[in-house]
Amino acid sequence: MWTALKDTALALRYLHRSNHEGLGGPFSRMQKKHKEVPDWWFYCILLATFGALGATKALVVQVADQAMIYTTDQKTTHYAHILPPRSICLIQLWATLVNGLVCLGVMQFQFSINDICTKHNAMKFSCPNETTLFSASIIWGLVGPKRIFDHQYPVLKWMFLRGAGVGFVFWAVQFAIPQLLLLNRYPHKTKQILRYQRIVTKAHPLIIVNGFLGWTPYNLTKWSSRYTWPWGSTGSS
Repeated sequence: MWTALKDTALALRYLHRSNHEGLGGPFSRMQKKHKEVPDWWFYCILLATFGALGATKALVVQVADQAMIYTTDQKTTHYAHILPPRSICLIQLWATLVNGLVCLGVMQFQFSINDICTKHNAMKFSCPNETTLFSASIIWGLVGPKRIFDHQYPVLKWMFLRGAGVGFVFWAVQFAIPQLLLLNRYPHKTKQILRYQRIVTKAHPLIIVNGFLGWTPYNLTKWSSRYTWPWGSTGSS
């Protein structure tokens, strides 16, 4: 995270700074011959898509998800050396436009289904993801964060501090204890301690939490569904 913040600051200060700055790997050397996607493209997209009530929801969830998907595609093409960076960016922008129009058409068709997204729907389309997004819009828009954090769920605001503390717990277990404590106290067991460190560093809090998100908002009756089983493999990876 610290590296990402520093790179963002440098990108804002030096708008023409290369994404391969300081990287001398073979893939970076190959990709340097292509024109990169300038950061101001993304700033323009952010300003163009910044709206009224859904801004908070979009910035917190949707923009982060889309940015992760875009980064994944860029890294895939970087290592596979399939397409130049700008081509990937333009393809994704075009796909986003087409997908928005297609989804709008599909949504209009779904409205013709009787009792869609209700328990009375004959096709059992309960729409858990859509109802969750709707509920989140009501909670953070109509109800408001002040009533949620001060009256409805006052303990919830402390979860932000707890989430930040999780990073320190993992740092202590994965680095501080083996490197600063165990190695100094038991130098004759260096091999066993390093083996322990290699095992515990395979766990990452963000990956684990992301695995749980693959299970929500479905209930226990959908565990056998192909949409919910992958959370276990994601969390354990």
